[in-house]
Amino acid sequence: MSEVTGGSGTPTDGMPWWARAATIFGVPTVFAGFLIWQIAGSHTTDVQTTKQLIEAHVQAAEQRDRNHEQHEQSLQKILRAICINGAESADDRVTCLQ
Repeated sequence: MSEVTGGSGTPTDGMPWWARAATIFGVPTVFAGFLIWQIAGSHTTDVQTTKQLIEAHVQAAEQRDRNHEQHEQSLQKILRAICINGAESADDRVTCLQ
């Protein structure tokens, strides 16, 4: 029985999984794998957040378009009323309505 192995056969028995991985694959490889795992997890969150922001911007743009159309219609009515009130003849008033 060897003192290094603790009597169970392999030096990695009883070690946490990450320590065994570091022993087998090397510390830089395990560290790189951990970073990739972290980046992949945060990337998914970033994509979801970005999608939600884009949807919010699209909804805001659609609302601005609706508001713009309503304001444009109001301005056209006001301009038409001004034209009719300022018209000197019936023909001029008809022209305002076209």
